[in-house]
Amino acid sequence: MGGVALVARALHQPSPARETTPPRQRKTPNITRRQSAILLTPWAVAAVVMIPLNIDGGIRVLILIASAIMFGATATVCTGFPFTQRALRSLMVAATTDFEHAERAPGVRARLILMWTMCSALPGAGIVVLVMLRANGWIIQPDAPIETPVLVLALVAVVLGLRAMILVASSISNPVHEVVDAMAEIERGRIGNMIDVYERSEIGQLQTGFNRMIAGLQERDRLRDLFGRHVGEEVVRRAVEENESVSEDEREIAILFIDLVGSTQLAAAPPVQ
Repeated sequence: MGGVALVARALHQPSPARETTPPRQRKTPNITRRQSAILLTPWAVAAVVMIPLNIDGGIRVLILIASAIMFGATATVCTGFPFTQRALRSLMVAATTDFEHAERAPGVRARLILMWTMCSALPGAGIVVLVMLRANGWIIQPDAPIETPVLVLALVAVVLGLRAMILVASSISNPVHEVVDAMAEIERGRIGNMIDVYERSEIGQLQTGFNRMIAGLQERDRLRDLFGRHVGEEVVRRAVEENESVSEDEREIAILFIDLVGSTQLAAAPPVQ
């Protein structure tokens, strides 16, 4: 149900009878934020239900439940974007009209920090907390075995961390490969293809810059074609070779008119035999 609501809200279009004002345009659905809220909802419900039911179990049980819920909620939100970013890419493109109102997404640095937090910092912090609790006799008895939870946390860091890093690397490398492939098409002389812009981050800036370059090249070719029809292809080729502009160009020039007395009659007179 949450996924259906997310897709329906993103694809919702205003009524044609209603004017699309700038404030409404700025309300383009932020899919990442809504997705995080949907992922956090089950954990919040679990906390509301589990903590009152186990309140008689003592502080030890409550701390364990709260820690598990916090760990699970953080891991779910951190992995939510890389796991669904590829599947929601077409949805982000459809819900976005321009880069200014595009989907806000974590940048490259933020994605790497999120993955480090989820795959290294949280499991490592869990292991440190278990060791300290047993060493000081807090909640966990000094002779209680903690090898199994430590092993589980280590496996989570290794297995889930590998998967998460692959997804993050793909979310960065795939758009870059799209730009590289599009540049290869330009080298072959095909400049009609633009790439989709589906997020506002360093990657989105790269995609937008590439599309602007394509638009500039298309405009240059159009102007060269129009200019060549009036002055000839040879003049256009010469202007391009000498780095002259074939579009509008403003320059300061001076024109000197010289008129000799009687030059008009002299030019009109028949030549002397």
